[in-house]
Amino acid sequence: MTLLFVILPLAGSLVLDIGGKSLGEYFAWFLLGYFVLSGENVQAKLEKYRVWLLAAGLACMALEILWWFDIAILPIPQIWYDIFSRVYGWVMILALMGVGRRHLDADGKFAQYMSRSSFSVYLFHQTEPAGADGAHPANQRGGNLRELRDMQEDTGGEGAVWDQEIEGIAMTIAVFLGSPRKGNTYRATKIFLDELQKCGEVRLIEFQLPGALPGFCTGCTLCLGGQREKCPDAQYVTPIAEALMEADALVFATPHYGACSMPGAMKNLLDHLAFLEMNVAPRAEMFGKKAFVLTTGAGSAAAVKPIGTFLRHWGVNRVYARGFRMFTDRWSNMPEKKQARYEAALRRAARKFYGTPRRRPYLSSIAHYHMTKFILKRYVGEGSYPYEYWKERGWFRRRPF
Repeated sequence: MTLLFVILPLAGSLVLDIGGKSLGEYFAWFLLGYFVLSGENVQAKLEKYRVWLLAAGLACMALEILWWFDIAILPIPQIWYDIFSRVYGWVMILALMGVGRRHLDADGKFAQYMSRSSFSVYLFHQTEPAGADGAHPANQRGGNLRELRDMQEDTGGEGAVWDQEIEGIAMTIAVFLGSPRKGNTYRATKIFLDELQKCGEVRLIEFQLPGALPGFCTGCTLCLGGQREKCPDAQYVTPIAEALMEADALVFATPHYGACSMPGAMKNLLDHLAFLEMNVAPRAEMFGKKAFVLTTGAGSAAAVKPIGTFLRHWGVNRVYARGFRMFTDRWSNMPEKKQARYEAALRRAARKFYGTPRRRPYLSSIAHYHMTKFILKRYVGEGSYPYEYWKERGWFRRRPF
């Protein structure tokens, strides 16, 4: 029976394919539903196991949300996402069938009316949304993105291209190394960057901390009032800010320090860049960038989270991360198999990062934008630097991303 559910739709997909939609495949699903799922024994089992099916469906929904909004650490291969989506869809359909049989199988005027009218609702339920979605300017090049993803899958990520490579322009990556010590994090970062450069033409702008920003933020708040040039460390912050605007992608590499999350030098960098946050003066350029946070140490996840939070507050389009637990202060002290496994994981992550296209903004970024707009208009008002900055760019009328 399981093979029937696989073979029949697959065979049907080869028949009457129109615009990527196979009438043969849909007809095969209809036959399976009519002759198999409509059986009384099957319906009884679905009712019996409805709670378990619904729980599994809701769990799949949670994972779907994580992947859809890219909250997951790294994007999964498209083929696995496609398989998961189909499994999730079937589990939820079966769960709803069981729930419906148990709790919604009742007669009445409303049920009789919907029984007569449901076919027309079903027939046209997707016409308008599909037409609007296809006509939206943001989706006019959707076919090109699908072709790009298909090419990445066919090559296993090798030689995958990003929009800059399609246009023949090198990808510029700003790299921030959180420690002056050339230890585990430095070694991991160099492997990651080496693989990025193998993917295509890449230009690196590197800043090694604390040398690139030796002075600590004094909390003068001049940058928060639009006077960034008067910052005591302006000579160091200005080239960093310019590199951030110029770069197509960002890499933040930092070790995990003890009970804290990151070295002071990395936190100091983020403090100096507080003016980039959504509620102050975010840069429109940041909304199109992607970033990768790379950490090593016994508690690497604790270093990833705060850096990722800062980047999302800047409006960065996508933040990916990878942490490696290393219970040694020397890469060379690890067993050779572990070294090889970590290096392979780093190179694989670099290829995925290089080939990941720009995606829809984070749900949190959209919410942050609307919340900030409300606060600036309702409570801050004209005359303040953040309000005037937003007003000058027209962000009270339209989103910057």
